[in-house]
Amino acid sequence: MSHLIPAVNLAIDPAELVQPDRVHTSLYTDPALFDAELEKIFHSTWIWVAHESEVPEAGSYKTTYIGKQPVIVVRDRKQAINVLLNRCRHRGATVCEHKKGKTNSFVCPYHGWGYALDGSLRGVPHPESYGDCLDKAELPLVSLRVERYAGMVFATFKDDIEPLEDFLGAARKWIDLFMKQGAGYGIKVPGEHRFRFPGNWKIQLENTTDAYHFPLVHKSFLSSVDEQTLALFDFVKGPGYVEDLGNGHSVMVMIPELVDLEADLDKPIPERFEALAAELREEGIDEPQVRRIVRA
Repeated sequence: MSHLIPAVNLAIDPAELVQPDRVHTSLYTDPALFDAELEKIFHSTWIWVAHESEVPEAGSYKTTYIGKQPVIVVRDRKQAINVLLNRCRHRGATVCEHKKGKTNSFVCPYHGWGYALDGSLRGVPHPESYGDCLDKAELPLVSLRVERYAGMVFATFKDDIEPLEDFLGAARKWIDLFMKQGAGYGIKVPGEHRFRFPGNWKIQLENTTDAYHFPLVHKSFLSSVDEQTLALFDFVKGPGYVEDLGNGHSVMVMIPELVDLEADLDKPIPERFEALAAELREEGIDEPQVRRIVRA
């Protein structure tokens, strides 16, 4: 259910600010456009919020944001993963102030309203003060619609948009390929890397499909690798490409020969990984799995 107030209409269609070889700077600086993006993208589509390994047990949770809205991602006692708006239904205070952890319930630090892991309101201090006006069943934390794909947890404020798999479309193939980095083992998220920068959100997003900057910005990394690896990372002169997957999705394929980590497993193991392969064999791991791990 959406509890968000729509932004006002823009004076100009954003598409008019885009040309084949350039974009207008207002796409990154116009507050009205940013508000429209919050409404039409972050508040109206599926947004990734977590990997299921980040909330492995009942009571495990993490907090994050969908646009500017704070949310709690939590696994309940029935093993369902819920995404709850991190705002108390009483006065709008932040209910959970920690980045991650494990809990039996959430208690608002302002007035002590207590919520179960599914967001239902369980406890209110001095309920007699409300007389007959308080119905706890009517005041749960706002719960978002949640669907999962390949262990990735997505949420949306909208109840009437397409199923997640339809929204992902051609991106599903690339998520499946990405998950092969586990070499047959389950993918786990051991931690996260957080940073801030004083810029528009699209700048960081566009950087993930920009190989042009790599030889310059990451020069120190390239100077630390061997010649075989250096040849793989020749993004500018190499066969890499960016593919538009439709529906707002895209992918940069930096090393086409490594797109499918389970393909060509019979190829010779690169010299730089021979020691790792030998160690894995000594541990009793069979040859096909050794090659999956090395390739991953």
